[in-house]
Amino acid sequence: IEVFCARHPEVVYFPSYEMVARSPRWAYDKDNWHVSDPAVIGRIMSAFMSGFGEAGADASVEAKDAAQSAGAA
Repeated sequence: IEVFCARHPEVVYFPSYEMVARSPRWAYDKDNWHVSDPAVIGRIMSAFMSGFGEAGADASVEAKDAAQSAGAA
C-alpha cells in the first residue's frame, strides 16, 4: 500500500480495514463479517473525520449512520 500510494499521489490510504480487523470479536455481527458495535464504528469514523472530514463535522452522526447502514446490509 505504501508503494502504491507513493506512486499515485492522488491516493490516500485510510487503515479502516486494519482498525476493524483489530476490533474485539464482540464488536461483530453474528455473521462475524460486519462490525456493528457503535463504539467501534464511532472510533473508526472519528479517526477518519479528524483526518479527512469537513471542519466541524460530527463523527457521532456519521457513526450512527454507518451503524444503521450495517444493520440494513
